[in-house]
Amino acid sequence: MRNKTLLFFILVSVPFFLSAQQKEAIDTGTASGVIKDSVHNYVLPAATLAVYLESDTSLLNYQLSDKSGEFSYRNLPVGVPLLIVATYVGYTPLTRHFTIPAEAKKIDLGTLNMNMSENTLEEVVVIAEPPVRMNGDTLEFNADAFKLDPNAVVEDLMRKLPGVTVWGDGVITVNGRKVNSVLVEGKPFFGGNMKVATQNIPKAAVEKIQVYKKNENDDTRDSTMEVNIRLKEHMRKGYFGKTMAGYGSDTRYQADGSFNVFTPKTQVSLVGASNNVNKTAGSVDDFLDNSTFKGVGASVDHYPDFFRQGITRQHSGGVRITHDFLDHLMPAKTHEIQGEFLISQTSPVQNRKTRTMINTGNDAARIQNTSSASDSRSSRQHLSTRYDLGTKSRRFYIAPQLDIQDNRTLSFNESNISEAENSIETFSTALQDRTKRSNSLSFATGYLHNLDAGPAYQIDYYLSANNRDEDFRTKTRFSSLYDSAKNRYYNRIYHDRENEQLHVIEFRLQKLNQLLYQPEGNGFLFDLQADLHIERIEQDRIVNDIDSAAQSPGLNAYLSNKSLYRSVNFLPALVVQRSFSRSLHGRFQKTLTFKLDLKGQFFNQKNASLKEFQLFSKNAATLLPAASIVYRNQQFDTYDATYSLRYISSTSFPAVDQLVPLVDSINGWYFHYGNPDLKPSYKQEISFNNTYFSASANNHFNYTIGINAGTIRDHLTDSTLYDTIGRSIHYIVNASGNRYLRGYGEVNKSYKRNDHQWQVSLNADYGFSRNPSFVNGEKHLVNNIKGAAALTILYTYQDFLAIRLTQANSFFRSRRKQTNNSYEFKNFGTSLGLSASVNCTRKLTLSSNLRYDDNSSTGIENKGFIIWNASVGYRFLEGNNLELKLSFLDLLRQNTGIINYGLNNSITTGTVNVLQQYGLISLAFYPRKFGLPGRKGNSE
Repeated sequence: MRNKTLLFFILVSVPFFLSAQQKEAIDTGTASGVIKDSVHNYVLPAATLAVYLESDTSLLNYQLSDKSGEFSYRNLPVGVPLLIVATYVGYTPLTRHFTIPAEAKKIDLGTLNMNMSENTLEEVVVIAEPPVRMNGDTLEFNADAFKLDPNAVVEDLMRKLPGVTVWGDGVITVNGRKVNSVLVEGKPFFGGNMKVATQNIPKAAVEKIQVYKKNENDDTRDSTMEVNIRLKEHMRKGYFGKTMAGYGSDTRYQADGSFNVFTPKTQVSLVGASNNVNKTAGSVDDFLDNSTFKGVGASVDHYPDFFRQGITRQHSGGVRITHDFLDHLMPAKTHEIQGEFLISQTSPVQNRKTRTMINTGNDAARIQNTSSASDSRSSRQHLSTRYDLGTKSRRFYIAPQLDIQDNRTLSFNESNISEAENSIETFSTALQDRTKRSNSLSFATGYLHNLDAGPAYQIDYYLSANNRDEDFRTKTRFSSLYDSAKNRYYNRIYHDRENEQLHVIEFRLQKLNQLLYQPEGNGFLFDLQADLHIERIEQDRIVNDIDSAAQSPGLNAYLSNKSLYRSVNFLPALVVQRSFSRSLHGRFQKTLTFKLDLKGQFFNQKNASLKEFQLFSKNAATLLPAASIVYRNQQFDTYDATYSLRYISSTSFPAVDQLVPLVDSINGWYFHYGNPDLKPSYKQEISFNNTYFSASANNHFNYTIGINAGTIRDHLTDSTLYDTIGRSIHYIVNASGNRYLRGYGEVNKSYKRNDHQWQVSLNADYGFSRNPSFVNGEKHLVNNIKGAAALTILYTYQDFLAIRLTQANSFFRSRRKQTNNSYEFKNFGTSLGLSASVNCTRKLTLSSNLRYDDNSSTGIENKGFIIWNASVGYRFLEGNNLELKLSFLDLLRQNTGIINYGLNNSITTGTVNVLQQYGLISLAFYPRKFGLPGRKGNSE
């Protein structure tokens, strides 16, 4: 405990020590004033003011004047000759020399009067182009005005921009407002992931950074912040990427690479990887996300996931091509096509041991111990394309995808059940070989029509077509030590074919008021909605049992079957909305909105089968109303708060396997029966939500809190019958009395002072549910309480240091009430983490993370372990684009895969194999070239 306290004290003290050292190092003061027109004496808002050292004209600080024309600088050197340069569109640049007195440490520059330029086209010689200026509604930063390391990237540049903050977790804010997207030349850059642009593009290739508000519609209240990177004209073609290979102890290896080429209209990415350290990629974006150059800066996010169950090898590769048909930047228009192809081969190996405590009623319990091993081989080919064409008022898209998968899994399972420890009553073994081939085709298309005059409408169509062909062979033995008549042995072969189609049509007709007499504004708004879902599932199963004596297959007439399931789900709705608002231009906007959804549901399902008892046809018609009240209070440049109260209703219809399944005895412990008399369940829920966001640039705060409560009528729940040797029979029944309550919240606090950043995040989610079920014919009320909470503290200092502390707790309690008694299961989980990264120099980086996990359950001793990882990386060459890295993973060799969960009337604990201690040495090269051949560019 003493060591933990000392470690915590050191970590907390480091930021304040660095802050104090920085304060003592420089003697600074302030300068302020106001800028006005020299003739009419009116103020000039958003004028650019830059402060330079008089001796060498190096830039010290810069800002824009506020709405009153005022400006104020802090942290300027005292007793040193300085000069301030003011620029404004249509005015002659103004220069004023000044020195901050060392005694007073402040100076009032008074009023700076600017003269209108007689000829705004006349070239005026100034010290340098203004570092920042307003261009209409766009804030523009001149990249060349900021002197940085030669290998700096856009992220490093953005850290120097006034009002722009790049937080330690990668989030970018401008004057306290979160940036939702970063574009390059007005277009998404290689998938739109912000850090692909900000951590790869060199600062030297950038002409300017543009910041502006983007409105998805005509309502400026819903605007979001967007950043656009304008490249220098000769830098708009180039390539960048990464290639890495590493090998380590315990025959661990890792290799990956990406190569990305771009022109003003086309972007191409080639990616590939091979490893046996549990790293998997499902898309091209997964490769690009972990292969950025990131010139300087500390990071705590680059360690493998040691909590993945099993050991997985994967070999993968792919390509993505994006082409824009537009010749130049046209923000209001879209004409683009994109295609991606990915191929992968994945081989996971898992070994599991579990212990399950099962309550069988009347205060009795059984213990099931299971050991299993599986080895899988799967290959996947995925092709996706998308075509977009449109303007702000009209948009069309089409997006087909094809996915082909082949999988084979070999597994072995041993299991036994006892009433007490070391008193085995029954046991079973199963050897299985499963081969599955599937082809999935999806197709989506849609059209949006939204003109200023007339109603708006949108129609979308979605098709999913899946074909599955599966062969499954199993040898299963079930034995009872006390009743040999119940012993069973199966040698069974399954061949399944399934064809599934789903058609979805969604139609929206909005602003019906413009077809009627009533205009928009504070009047009623009417929308029509209609969703149609058509599903068709065709199944063909042939089952053969191998005779143990003759070793010849024989048809299992009961399990072999052909069936055709069809369903139609139609949901029309009329949406009525009324809003009331108050506003003061530039100050606030308050809106109260009432919304009522009058929705109906018409559902039909039919099943045709060779088995007569599986034939059925069911119809249902239901009203599914919904309503909401939303109040939004926007205090511009201060905060934005939203309060909402909502009511929703929905239904859930039983599936074929719940109604009339074919009962398979292959699992000697578990038999699933059907209930053809099941009724659909009906859920009603009411929820409250409150979100708050502050707009402070360096000290912002936001939170979300909410609560949901609901009931389910005719809830589809489980009924279980246990026999004397531990076998269970399950079927679904309708039961009333299901209730639930959930409360959740998230709080985020960020604070920036000079070069120090603190970020604190706390989130929690707790819920209570009351679920009726049946065990051996007796009704049980299961009261479940579960919760999780996590705290994260992230501190960063310049590009030198990053420290992250985390703590997470989870809790689950299940209490089952019977007629005469009750019992409960509990489990707890705790995780503590510490990560740190230090850039000792521009080339040398040290990083490490430490995590402690502890789990406990009813009847099981605590299981705790520590994972400690560390690495050191060194960059070579002039461009810092060759990196040698030594990684040491799970240094204490304690990593343990823990299984711990509760379900219905049981709780399961155990272990599973996971990645453990190894060392790895790797070499990575980052090829980069920005600029046309034969012109001045930036390349390494």
